[in-house]
Amino acid sequence: RTYVRNAYTYHLSEILSTVVNEYTDWERTVVHPINTRDATVAALSDAQYVAPLVLTGDLLSKPPPSVGEHHSTTRSFFYVFDYQTKDGDYPQKLGTAHGEELPYFFGAPLVDG
Repeated sequence: RTYVRNAYTYHLSEILSTVVNEYTDWERTVVHPINTRDATVAALSDAQYVAPLVLTGDLLSKPPPSVGEHHSTTRSFFYVFDYQTKDGDYPQKLGTAHGEELPYFFGAPLVDG
């Protein structure tokens, strides 16, 4: 509630209802605090991290407006890295942390030592 109240100005009850509906696991009949925590983390991560990344990708892929010139299409990409190494720095229950893909990006798992 507090996040929705602080982040939005209008339609607060509709936004909160939509978020609750989207992040509730309707197949579970018993509400467990761990599940509530996981759903809250997922909702806040999407709001604070994923949504701005998608917006940035959309903005970068639009060609700049120009008069009388042919518009070329700009291509932008983003990826999701959710592989967790067996000897990672974080417990598996926390999932993959930001930046854990960097050794893979630079090829570190492919070399010995």
